[in-house]
Amino acid sequence: MSEFDALFAFYVLLLGLAVANVATAFAEMYKVRGRVVIGWTVPLLGVVVLGAACQQWLTLFRAQADMKLGLGELLICLAMALPYIFISQVIRPRHDEASSLEAYYAEHRRILVGPCWFPCSPAASST
Repeated sequence: MSEFDALFAFYVLLLGLAVANVATAFAEMYKVRGRVVIGWTVPLLGVVVLGAACQQWLTLFRAQADMKLGLGELLICLAMALPYIFISQVIRPRHDEASSLEAYYAEHRRILVGPCWFPCSPAASST
């Protein structure tokens, strides 16, 4: 296994966790669709998180010639992936916390959207 393969596997596991959390959030939204007003903002935020996670994966894959395995690169991967994992966990309320996802989003918009702007390209960060 090359250094890049090890780094890539670590990063993919982190991004995969965020993608799995968003998929679970979508499933939960589907389950409560009759009792909770879903709206558009939270599902669109989930789509943004999915797209951003895929983009981060592609960016790291394209940067493989420049990547080495080290503590700095691992910390950069953590810093890049943790905001997506955080958002994917808080993207929807628990079952009894809100009657409308639109209202939940409006109340928590700074927390939900703030980390979306933090991540940048891992290739640019590591060179």
